[in-house]
Amino acid sequence: MNTSRSIAVPLIVATLGAGNIGAAALGQPNFVQFDSDRDGALSEQEFTQARAERMAQRAAQGYRMRHAAYAPDFAALDLNADGIIGVDEFLQHQSSRQRMGYGTPWRHCRWR
Repeated sequence: MNTSRSIAVPLIVATLGAGNIGAAALGQPNFVQFDSDRDGALSEQEFTQARAERMAQRAAQGYRMRHAAYAPDFAALDLNADGIIGVDEFLQHQSSRQRMGYGTPWRHCRWR
């Protein structure tokens, strides 16, 4: 058993579950919400399923999903093309979307 991985994953999960507050305040999901098996990495299946559930939840809350067609796909987040999205890739993607103006609070208003 790889003890460093068994220690690192809970630490990452604990950190990102409580952390990533800036993204949460802007309506963006945090890594833990997508990492259903809590292994510290997102498979394409995990990513696709979590994104679909989040979109359905947001639609049920009354958000107009008019830009859903432009949602980034798995490959857009898997920067090193290794078949998984790591925490660093996930956070880097969110950071780049914030810099581009996506995720700002006014973009998520129901009245827009």
